[in-house]
Amino acid sequence: MTGGEGFTPDERALLEETAAALVRRRMAVPAMMALEVMAPMNFVSASMLHVLTPMLSIVLPSARIRQVATLLERRSALPELVRAIDAAEDARRRDERTGRPPRRGPPWRRRDATRAEPTPARTPPRGETSDPPDGSEA
Repeated sequence: MTGGEGFTPDERALLEETAAALVRRRMAVPAMMALEVMAPMNFVSASMLHVLTPMLSIVLPSARIRQVATLLERRSALPELVRAIDAAEDARRRDERTGRPPRRGPPWRRRDATRAEPTPARTPPRGETSDPPDGSEA
């Protein structure tokens, strides 16, 4: 099945959301490689998602991971997820080339334009003292 045949709109949205979450975290290539390698054992790989849910919860909420794992038990879902990841990665690269800002990045990459960077305290070079220039001592 190609083009998402046999998927409900909710399942399609789940695949797209999963793909977008992986692309935002720049994990598209490792995820596609893992999915391609594990494709012959799709039921085992879907079961592995259940086991890895605590670690993968940084990408998606646990409930969504369980939904993805259940969806990936279907053989037609693996190639469709790979296609969705590839399409999301292509869109990200196209946006980078055209200079458009990223759709949404990880929180640690966002910069608040109003927040000023802290300036480091000046330490005097060797030989200089931090005494006042007029020579008076406190």
